[in-house]
Amino acid sequence: MILAIPNFDIKNININNLDKLTNKGVRKGFYFAGKSLVRESVKLINKKPKSGRTYIVNQGIGGKILKNKRFHVASAPGEAPAVITGKLRKSITFMVENHNMLRFGATAEYAGVLEKGGIAGKYRIKPRPFLMPSIFNENKNNTLYLRNNILKSIKTH
Repeated sequence: MILAIPNFDIKNININNLDKLTNKGVRKGFYFAGKSLVRESVKLINKKPKSGRTYIVNQGIGGKILKNKRFHVASAPGEAPAVITGKLRKSITFMVENHNMLRFGATAEYAGVLEKGGIAGKYRIKPRPFLMPSIFNENKNNTLYLRNNILKSIKTH
């Protein structure tokens, strides 16, 4: 949950519309917070160098055999996942449900296993978090997005 403690100037507020205006400001703040969280997650995934094991990749997207094999450096446990196909990175998204809920996550089928760890096929994967660190890293900015948009919504009406 993101906590915002706005400092309102009560003298210039029409109390009758305060709930609607506040909700509108929260939704708008959630929108900017969601964009910020997606941006931060992508930044963490793209961050190099990764420090996991190095191995040869000979298959591309969809299992196509590559003409030229290449080396890939995986992420170590605790680091954000390394990019192979970009599917995880493209699946990171957010949705403002209403004035009290922002959904943020990744839709790739293996995103949960990477974030929290678990079993993928015959391998046990240790966590490679990228969502929770984004929330932690952007907490201050997201609080400001909420505060500023609530105040702007109230003041402009």
